[in-house]
Amino acid sequence: YNVALGVPTISLRPAELAAEVEADPWVARAKAEISWPGTINITVLEHEPIAWLKIEGEWFRASVTGALLEMSTPSKRGARVRLGGIRGELGETLTGARATGALEFLATLPKDLRKNAVVRSGGAGTLVARIDGHLVDLGTPLDMRENAATLTALLESGIPEGAAISVVSPLRPAIRNPQQVVEG
Repeated sequence: YNVALGVPTISLRPAELAAEVEADPWVARAKAEISWPGTINITVLEHEPIAWLKIEGEWFRASVTGALLEMSTPSKRGARVRLGGIRGELGETLTGARATGALEFLATLPKDLRKNAVVRSGGAGTLVARIDGHLVDLGTPLDMRENAATLTALLESGIPEGAAISVVSPLRPAIRNPQQVVEG
């Protein structure tokens, strides 16, 4: 946008200026205001990255809204989402139920559970996750906030290490304790 010293503020259009700032993938919303005689105030709300999302062999940082913020190599720590059939480019916002459901689920988890979580396709439009050493069946990408809250409460209650958990129905979760290994 053509904002520079010497440009009269009367020539600027705040809505166009805000739209130009919002073109940056990291910007969720921008608001521009002109204060006469020569001040421009721009308020910016940035996206918060929630997880790394793999799309067609490339990794993107994604926000809870599904905005693809940057293309990069994932850091060693951080939640990951691996779903087949997802398409998107830098700056776009994903709209598919599986991707948005996975991101919503991860955003609702406490940070200590989210940091190494992996959500992937479970088949027939469902999602599964690996969280804190547990395989978690999330079911279809509905009620993801409730699924995350139920899972958090279960893990805080002291589930045996390696137990499989189903939160397909958040009001009726199921836990399968790990099978004992029998030798001989």
